Amino acid sequence: MIEYCRDYENHVCHPESSWKEYDARGIYLCTVCEKCVEKKLAKYRVDVLTDANYETYEPIEPED
Repeated sequence: MIEYCRDYENHVCHPESSWKEYDARGIYLCTVCEKCVEKKLAKYRVDVLTDANYETYEPIEPED
C-alpha cells in the first residue's frame, strides 16, 4: 500500500521501504519510512507507544 505523507510535500512511503507502526497494544497507527517515522510518531503520546496500559477515553474493541 502506498501512503502519502502529509508532513512532507510530494513524499510517498513506498511499500518496499516502509513499514506499519503500532501502538503498545498492537493497534495500527500509520505507515512510515525512514524519512517520516519520527515526525509521524511525534503526534502520539509517549505512553501510547510504550505502555500497553495507557489511559484512553475511547472504548477499545478486541480484534477477532
